[in-house]
Amino acid sequence: MRYRPPQPHDLRRLKQDLSRTGKSMATLFGLADDHQWRKYTGGSHPREMAPQMLFFGAAQLALSPDELERVFARMRAIGAEVDLLGATRGYARRRDESRGAEGEAAGEAEEEAQREVEPPRSRAARCNHR
Repeated sequence: MRYRPPQPHDLRRLKQDLSRTGKSMATLFGLADDHQWRKYTGGSHPREMAPQMLFFGAAQLALSPDELERVFARMRAIGAEVDLLGATRGYARRRDESRGAEGEAAGEAEEEAQREVEPPRSRAARCNHR
C-alpha cells in the first residue's frame, strides 16, 4: 500500500469544514482527547496520522449508520467488543426515530437477533480480547 498522510493543514481544514470541536475530531479518529488531536494538527513536530486512524475516521464520515453497523457486527463476529462509546446505539436510536414506532420494533428485533448470533463469553475471555 502506498500512503502519504494528510498534512496538519489538511486536518485543520477538515475540522473547519465539518464545524467540529477538537474533542469531536479526537472521537472521530479514535483519539483519547482534543490534546491528542492537536498533536496531529500543529506544533513544531506534528505527528503523522497512521492509515488505520485515517481510515477509521473517514469510514465514519463516508458510511451510513447501517453500513457502519455491518462493519461493527463483523468485528464482533471476529471476537472484538465494539461500542464506540454508545455510538452504535446512537445510530440505531436515530434510525428508529426516523422510522417511527415500527422502526423501534424493528430495531429491537435486530438487537435480539444479534444477541442470538453472539454466544455469551466469560469475563476472562472478554478481557483477553482487549
